[in-house]
Amino acid sequence: MCSLADLATSPAVSVKRPRLLLLSYYFPPSGDVGGQRAYGFARDLPDHGFDVSVITGTPEDHLNQERLSALPEAVDVNVVDPWFGGVFGGAPNVIRVGLDRISAQSFDAILATGPPWATLKAGLILSRRTGVPLIADIRDPWTSGELFAVHRRTVFSAIGERIWERAVLRRASLIVGVHRAAVQRIQSANPKLPAVRFVDVELGVEETDPEGIEGLASPFSPETCNFAHFGKLHSIVRPATPLLDGFALAQQNPGFRNDARLHHIGPVSVGQSYHAPPGVAFHPAMPLSEARVLMRKADVLVLLNTWGAAAAAYPTAKIYDYLAARRPILAVTGPGAIAAHMVKEARAGSLANVRDPRSVADGFLGHWLTWRDHGGRVAGHHSDLRPLAREAQTGRLSKAIGGMLSK
Repeated sequence: MCSLADLATSPAVSVKRPRLLLLSYYFPPSGDVGGQRAYGFARDLPDHGFDVSVITGTPEDHLNQERLSALPEAVDVNVVDPWFGGVFGGAPNVIRVGLDRISAQSFDAILATGPPWATLKAGLILSRRTGVPLIADIRDPWTSGELFAVHRRTVFSAIGERIWERAVLRRASLIVGVHRAAVQRIQSANPKLPAVRFVDVELGVEETDPEGIEGLASPFSPETCNFAHFGKLHSIVRPATPLLDGFALAQQNPGFRNDARLHHIGPVSVGQSYHAPPGVAFHPAMPLSEARVLMRKADVLVLLNTWGAAAAAYPTAKIYDYLAARRPILAVTGPGAIAAHMVKEARAGSLANVRDPRSVADGFLGHWLTWRDHGGRVAGHHSDLRPLAREAQTGRLSKAIGGMLSK
């Protein structure tokens, strides 16, 4: 049986390639998961027979021109600035530009990815006004996550967001979740939605060049056991306290105190300051391409996820970069976190309970002992990551969209 991509590229068969309108606030150079995911869709979907038009909120002078030049000719990128505006947390400029694009060129589907949720609201309105099918890519819990209660300060705004969420889910011809557990969570909260309208598409693993980037300086000393945490520290989602408390407790061992260093590479949310123990260093954020190279140079990668119920269904995007780096991982999470399950399944490291400083300390000590007993070296893992490859995950999305359009 021929695939959509086979037919679209066959010289003997003239087939109109389906065209998707991709709405994503984030796009490279943003290191946000939304930017990575949207870029992967835009880059890989043309290989599966689709043309893609992107509408993004990343300012044009901030776009990564090198990565844009790597996109296929079947992709065009349109910038909307400002993205947000109007009432109800909407994106009226996105709707205006989207209507202009749809009136100028025929589209087969609108693929909107959120958060921010204004993007999915814009996709809903565009679908209603034009009749173009909506594909809703939901990367985080909308009204059922920890951050919802923090950001929605009134009863009326909370009710409004739940109405928007239900409207998007009911309108969507295809609902995309970031993991099968996330899909199951959405389905359980919306039992009337048919199962055939769901598909799980993970962010996926993207292998990096092991040779690295010329001239990139490493903060890691070859004389010490270097634990590295990459990402943003956030007072609600990802506070550093569990790591710092566990590291300080591990330093009661004199050998660990002498040998081990903990590095945080990335931003710290405004207003956050920490009393770090000796041996802890905070480094500024860096481009994702450079961070991925440094991940390969760390002795142990530290994954921190302090989310509650949401962590059981929504894996942090960092787990895919960590797996691709093939270094041992210390996953400091809740016991039911899907990221912890992924580390265990890949045999890529060890787990520590984010709510138990002794457990975190034992995690640090265990990896340090391995480093010490093997002459200052820690072997990486060799898991088969092919099923998690980003191109394979985009293939799942392509197949689901093709099935939707054929009905």
